[in-house]
Order: sequence, then C-alpha cells, then structure tokens
Amino acid sequence: MRVYHKFLNLIPESMPSNNAPLLCAGITTYFPFMQHDLGHASKVGIIGIGGLGHIALQYSNAMGYETVAISTSESKREEAKEHGARDFLISKNEEEMKKSAHTFDLLLSTASNSSQVEVLDPYLNLLKPGGTFVLSGVQGINVQASSINLIFNRLKIAGSNIGGTQDMREMLEFSALHKITPKTEVMPFEKVNEALDKVRKGTARYRMVLTRE
Repeated sequence: MRVYHKFLNLIPESMPSNNAPLLCAGITTYFPFMQHDLGHASKVGIIGIGGLGHIALQYSNAMGYETVAISTSESKREEAKEHGARDFLISKNEEEMKKSAHTFDLLLSTASNSSQVEVLDPYLNLLKPGGTFVLSGVQGINVQASSINLIFNRLKIAGSNIGGTQDMREMLEFSALHKITPKTEVMPFEKVNEALDKVRKGTARYRMVLTRE
C-alpha cells in the first residue's frame, strides 16, 4: 500500500506488535493530559476501568499524578491498582464519594456505559474549585449538570477525542519509554468471528488483536 508520509508514524523498536491498540485507545487517553495543564502534585481520577481506562491509569501514573480509579464495581479494584491506580473509589458508595469531595484537579471519563456518566453532578462534586471534567469515553448522549455547581466552583467540562500526528508520535515515544501496555487478547486472523463475538458481548479484556502468519 502507499501512504502519504505525513500520516506515517515510526513505531519504536522496543514496542511489541500487540501494542497496536495504542494507535486508538492510547492516543485517546494520552491527548487529554496534553490539553489540560496539570501540576506535578495534581490528583487525577479515571472514571471507568475498561479498554480506555486501564491505559489512562498507566499514563496518569507515569506522568507522576496521584491517580485514582473510579468505578461502579469493586471487582475492578486489584486490576486498577495493577495498572497504576494508587487508590480506588466506588462511585455508587455515597459515603466514599462524600469523603473525596473537592479533592480532584481533573477527572477523565472513559466509561463506555452511558448511564454511568449521564448525570455529572456526583462526579463534579469531586473536583476542586477550578477543576476540569473531561469526557472521552461515551458518544451520543446528553449529559446533565447543575449550573449552580459549575458557576460557583468555576468548574469546566471538556470533550476530547484523539490528537494529531505529532501527538501520536509523542504518545508512542512516551509509551515505549514508560512501558505503557494495553491489555490484549491475541488471536489468529482465522478466528476473527470469535474475536468479534467477544467484543460484542463485552467479554474482551480489553482489546482483541488479530495476527496472521
């Protein structure tokens, strides 16, 4: 195939081929950190521990932020800590959420379940005055937020998708340097239908990679 050179990116030699999901999920979770200026002592919450969230945890931790995983399920606790979370917060636990109020500088929502982030106020209450909520994991839903909360606490709600070519290059270099690795299931190309079924059923952990001899 022929590709215009400006759209090509050099893959670091140390990066294994099953890291291919970084070209999508990697840039999606790396780019928000480049867009929002955070101090080294910042506290970051990653909402949703799945295909995007487990990579976002690794980036946040590698950048030196106090990284907290936020999930609806206790079952994700150990896995979140394996990917760099220093703490774990269950969003359905009102007491835990109350104790963590006004302590976060930035929240990055990677949740794929639209109902998890449709009402933002429980999460906005976690932000310090001037904090930022970034939505990157859900498309096509209408989110709800209290205008009073936004105004009096000077909060910001932002959206983020993917970065440009230069951002992609920086992400690949950063990932290779810090050994950022997506959790993948590798299957031969001949089992593509089986792989697609796992994606549809939500049982993939967390990205399917197909290989050919």
